[in-house]
Amino acid sequence: MTGEELRNRYTERISHFREAVQRQNKRINLLSLARLLTLVGFIWLLVLSIRSGDILFIVLTSLMLVLFISLISIYNGQQGLRELFRQLLKLNETELACSDHDFHDLPDGSEHADTAHQWSHDLDMFGAGSLYQYLNRTCTPGGSRKLAGLLCSEAGSAEEILDRQKKILDLRGRIEFRQHFTATGVLIKEKPDDLRDFSRWLKSTAYIEKYPWLFYLALLMSLVSVFFIVKVILDPSRFLQLLYPLMFNLMVLSPFLLRTQKYQESISRKHALLEGYARLLRLIAGESFQHPELQENSIKARDGMSKVRRLSKLVQLFDQRLNMLLGAFLNGLFLFDFIMLHLLERWKRKNQADIQEWIGICSRTDAQILSLIHISEP
Repeated sequence: MTGEELRNRYTERISHFREAVQRQNKRINLLSLARLLTLVGFIWLLVLSIRSGDILFIVLTSLMLVLFISLISIYNGQQGLRELFRQLLKLNETELACSDHDFHDLPDGSEHADTAHQWSHDLDMFGAGSLYQYLNRTCTPGGSRKLAGLLCSEAGSAEEILDRQKKILDLRGRIEFRQHFTATGVLIKEKPDDLRDFSRWLKSTAYIEKYPWLFYLALLMSLVSVFFIVKVILDPSRFLQLLYPLMFNLMVLSPFLLRTQKYQESISRKHALLEGYARLLRLIAGESFQHPELQENSIKARDGMSKVRRLSKLVQLFDQRLNMLLGAFLNGLFLFDFIMLHLLERWKRKNQADIQEWIGICSRTDAQILSLIHISEP
């Protein structure tokens, strides 16, 4: 493919994704209107249900609430898709500009420059107008560091050089995969310290491992709380009986609160990061590569994507304790902290040896997705 043909291809993709963003805008506006109408309908039916006590209105109110929650989920999904399309549009606009050698607004990798390195500084590997700035299309901090390392290291043999080239050639014609991977990675909005915090969490050990009986106590007290909740539902005058499990649970939790808080600091609010890496793994798993190492990465990613996503869901659920009212309710009645620590530590025991490898697969793939302006597309 000639340079002109490549520019035409990027121009076509720009037009395609611009139209996709416009379609998503219309779809999101319709969903916003539907959410509003559903909310109004729910409130109206709720008032009718309270006034009349008719079972039909109660059922319709419940259905309207389910519809409203479903629309919120759909709306959020469509917003995420719009952001992906916007990023894909931006990527192709960037590639079109780079095809005319306008790449000086891209990250130049100055943070990787090392004047003590024996040759990378002399060859202008990093900085404005550098080779790194021209080639780099990484979307994660790990991928950026990996690419910098590849540029600053010598291949051990001619075979290793050829092997690197074969990997890049395997990725060369996969424009959909490359751009979706990069767009997905950019949307993670990973901070430099995120994986450092996560690594610290992997190395830590929760007190639940030393006192496993706390988990079984939490299960027991959850059953007790459910028993009292059912009693209150049947007879609201017994509402104060909920204070029995509440006071007991808070008394049991109090000696562990500071340790739980310290444990959470490394993993708190990391669910978006983990969900993003799960998406990257899913993209790698869904691709049929030719190179043996890339094939192996795809197989490993297939195993990792669901497990990383499960961890993301656990972390997101654990973060609910940060909500003062919800956290007090969950811990006061169900000893929520003990249950979540048990589930998180169990996930860690099963997957600790593999999680760094799954993230490493994403970083290596990220580093191998270079600017292909100088390489003919098939």
